[in-house]
Amino acid sequence: MHDVSDFIWEVIKMIIYVIIWGIILYCIGYAVAWAFTLGKYPKGPRSQRQTNLISGAGLLFLVAVWFGIAGYNNFIRTAQ
Repeated sequence: MHDVSDFIWEVIKMIIYVIIWGIILYCIGYAVAWAFTLGKYPKGPRSQRQTNLISGAGLLFLVAVWFGIAGYNNFIRTAQ
């Protein structure tokens, strides 16, 4: 039973890694990097080699947006 639960846990972790890190954050990071560099980066096979860097940029962007929204909401509440 322990082996089955370990296997299921590993499959869940792999799915989360592939879907969240490999697809969602990669697409966000790709768009952010492309917008900040005005279309110069990432291009071609180089972008596939730097998947973690691009996904990290997507995560950083989402955290920055989250902090921006939280700060704005805090500012609005204190201004009222």
